[in-house]
Amino acid sequence: MLGIGQDMAMVREEGGHGEGLSHHGVGGAETTGQLARECLAEAREKRTDIRRQLAQGIDPVEQKQSERRQQQYAAQNTFKVIALEWHASMVPRWKGKL
Repeated sequence: MLGIGQDMAMVREEGGHGEGLSHHGVGGAETTGQLARECLAEAREKRTDIRRQLAQGIDPVEQKQSERRQQQYAAQNTFKVIALEWHASMVPRWKGKL
């Protein structure tokens, strides 16, 4: 692991699968992914974004987890999902009236 400051480090995954940028925050670790799969400019941009978030007092790990939760909530609360749940709850009432 090569330290680059502010709780950030270049890490090599075990087994030699690649390297990435890692930030260890309160909620866990945030990584940019394998450097082999992205160009250096993209990795530096992600590093800058993470540092910007840290400077604003935002934990990048918590931010990413929060965004995932919001996406899951949005996917689970579409009109179709809610309509199917309502329909399933109404079927027992309708069976007696047919």
